[in-house]
Amino acid sequence: MYSALIIDDDITVRSYLKRIIQKKFPFTISEAENGSDGLESLSKVKPDIIFLDISMPVMSGIQFLEKIKLEPSYLKIPIIVLTAHNDLETIKKIVSLGVTDYILKPIDAATTYARIQKFIDSLN
Repeated sequence: MYSALIIDDDITVRSYLKRIIQKKFPFTISEAENGSDGLESLSKVKPDIIFLDISMPVMSGIQFLEKIKLEPSYLKIPIIVLTAHNDLETIKKIVSLGVTDYILKPIDAATTYARIQKFIDSLN
C-alpha cells in the first residue's frame, strides 16, 4: 500500500482527488489545506507521493516547494502539482523546483489515473 499527501485549500478538490485515487489504486490518503499544514503532515506521514496545489493562502505551493528543497530526506518524494495556471512562467517555475509532473485544473480523472500509474510503474 502506498501513501499520498494531498495539499490543497479547496476541500472539494481534495475530496474529488481522494476518490479518484482510491477508486483504482491502493493508497492511504492524508490531507492538508495549505503548505504550512502540508509541512507539518509531511513530517508525520512520510508520503510516497505528494499532490500539491500552487495557489493557497498561508503558504503557497511554491513556498512549500522552496522549503522542502532544504530538507534532503524530502527530495526524492515525487510531487505532482495541481494548478489552474498553464502559463509558461508558472510551469517553468514549478519545473525548476523539481516537481515530477503537473495536472491542470479542473482535474480530469483519466489524466490523473495515467499520472499515478506512471508513478507506480517507476517504483517497479
